[in-house]
Amino acid sequence: RTETPWMNLGKWDEAKGKKKTYAEACRDLARAVGDAAELNNGVVLDVGFGRGAQLLMWSQEYGVRDICGVNISKAEVEHAKRLVNTSTCTTKSRFDLRVGDATNLPWKEKHFDRVLAMDCAYHFVTRENFFREARRVLRQDGKLVLADMVLKSKPQGIVQNLLIRVICFMSGIPRENLLTTDEYVSSLERNHFSNVKVLETFNVGSGFLNFMKRHEKEWGAVVRSDRMGSLRHA
Repeated sequence: RTETPWMNLGKWDEAKGKKKTYAEACRDLARAVGDAAELNNGVVLDVGFGRGAQLLMWSQEYGVRDICGVNISKAEVEHAKRLVNTSTCTTKSRFDLRVGDATNLPWKEKHFDRVLAMDCAYHFVTRENFFREARRVLRQDGKLVLADMVLKSKPQGIVQNLLIRVICFMSGIPRENLLTTDEYVSSLERNHFSNVKVLETFNVGSGFLNFMKRHEKEWGAVVRSDRMGSLRHA
């Protein structure tokens, strides 16, 4: 209904008086990932690329020549293939998009300069298994860059832990994937990543909720406060 191939929660750092569209927020998140990865004409793997909107953007704005991608959804892979093959924008990139599992990547060792995962790794079963695979397919001086979800603090007590488990169940997120920042960094380091940096932190939930409220007719009952109010604290 947003008439866009973008599929992420976006980056909603809206300036006062300026309201982003959904596509603008998604592009801003993709640019944050592209900038952090220092994308160039190397070989890039995008894991969990959705319907492929960021693949075109990284080709056109960053000049990436070889873009590979893997996605668990066959329908989304087919959509992305059509998108990159029929785009009216000039692109000189070579695309290799496959159906597959983030924890069992179908490429040889030390194949990629960059591995990216934008707003999806918290769904992988498990994220740590993905880190292991990402390290395997990355070249020695390669870089893994993610836009991901972390807990602000470790849950305390029965109620908070139960709430986390309910959220995970409803969202299809393995419980072991919800980590604090320190736990997240430790997970990367266990899988032989060095120089781990958290470049930017920002709240997603409140901006996405405000967007949906501005488009209540399109989003219907989804924006009811009893369903989405918890996003304000995400």
